Amino acid sequence: MAPLERGAQVGQLDGPLALGAEARIVFRTGLRLRFRVVEFDDGRLFTDEARLPGARMGHRHLVEPTDAGARLTNTIYIDGPFAALWRRVLGPRAARTLPDAQRAVNDLALS
Repeated sequence: MAPLERGAQVGQLDGPLALGAEARIVFRTGLRLRFRVVEFDDGRLFTDEARLPGARMGHRHLVEPTDAGARLTNTIYIDGPFAALWRRVLGPRAARTLPDAQRAVNDLALS
């Protein structure tokens, strides 16, 4: 297992990044989630989803070419009967940690 982002302690992708691939992530808070890639376009986008009690949480990663290089757009969503509860629990932390996490991914990609 390798370190991922500031909010995560450890994570592991089971095989290559592709449709249906699964990853396990243990966050610093102790929360453990299994994500599955549900949308994949090699080199352009992937969306991973995890099941929560009464909801599912997804993270869409879209890379688009620009004149200066590329733009990475992240969309995090939570759907389901208990989505409003999970948004209150997970949303503020995701909003705080995502920018630093994406900068780390960008730095890694450029190194």
